Amino acid sequence: MNEKTVEQYADVKAKKKPAMLKWIVPVAACLVLAAVAIPLLTQIGKSPVNDPPVIPADPSVYENDFVIEGGVLLRYNGTVGNVVIPDEVVSVADGAFANAGSVTSLTLGKNTAEIGNAVFASLPVLEFVSVPEGNASFLSTGHVLVSRDGGLAFASVGAWKEDQFDYVVVEVVKEMKRGGVAAENMKELVIGPATVSLTARTVDETVYPAASAICVYGQTVTFAEPIPLVLNGKFQAFEAADCFVISSATYGVGESYILTKDGQCVTVESPIPAKNGEFWNDTIISFFEKNGELCLAKQPRKYFIHQVSGGYMQYCTSADEIFEEEGTASVENGTVVYLPITFTTVEDAIDMEQEFADWKATCGLADDLTLEEYLKRNAAAQE
Repeated sequence: MNEKTVEQYADVKAKKKPAMLKWIVPVAACLVLAAVAIPLLTQIGKSPVNDPPVIPADPSVYENDFVIEGGVLLRYNGTVGNVVIPDEVVSVADGAFANAGSVTSLTLGKNTAEIGNAVFASLPVLEFVSVPEGNASFLSTGHVLVSRDGGLAFASVGAWKEDQFDYVVVEVVKEMKRGGVAAENMKELVIGPATVSLTARTVDETVYPAASAICVYGQTVTFAEPIPLVLNGKFQAFEAADCFVISSATYGVGESYILTKDGQCVTVESPIPAKNGEFWNDTIISFFEKNGELCLAKQPRKYFIHQVSGGYMQYCTSADEIFEEEGTASVENGTVVYLPITFTTVEDAIDMEQEFADWKATCGLADDLTLEEYLKRNAAAQE
């Protein structure tokens, strides 16, 4: 698939356009966001857990780095990236890792039973959390940690920056059920600097954990409708460029919340098209993180979803029509500001002749109908 910069796309259209366009996306506008900010969060059949980190064979080599009083880990003063909490620790205080931002792997002690919420907010690059055999208080898939009583769940950077968070949570819920823990008992989920309040949501007589509110950067936002962490809704949560994004959508229908460190909160809603004809102009928007920046992808809904052979051609009007585009995004005065960078046209994205042949077979169109004639007919119908 070939990508064009804004300048290159302007050459294709034979029109003079500035190299960068600044599009303002009003909060009040009904924008449609994609189910996922980068390729699909749910990757069935692919394990989200990478090879576990190498942990020192003898944790005593840095045991003096721990400040422990009465079974409570008060502070970790070390610089080792792979940390093993001593078995004598029963509780981990909120500020225990306040000065340990370089920790990438954390293994609980066999007797660790309580962990303060703020512990994980202090560990921005933590990828793996391990639970030793014999620990009766926690379950872990490697990237996600859940207390057996459902009081606390934690998703590491290894889960929510690898675009597999939805899959990981599904596995955790399964593991909780195997361990006799009801998923509806989950109360809080910590994702980077954010603490998400959880509630139970029943769909088709099955109970699922769902996000009811989020607290990040000193702001608390309560969702009008709890956002499911599993099910068909694709849950997305990540931090980029002083913003935290949390959203859930299915086939481009849902909502997204962008909270900034300076106190702004933008809601991007995705309405259900009233009729099929609106697919012609309906655009799906998705947010994602890239190289630390908040980015935005746009794609016409007619190219985002198709369920039959040749379906890309159903509403196509020209070869140089935009198939998808990407750029950077920021929040200014309660508004999402979008700066487009690259475009991909339909002819760059798909084999139009083959797609058209498939579409003619699907719809029973005349064999002598040419692609050019079909595109002109579609363009006229959509004027």
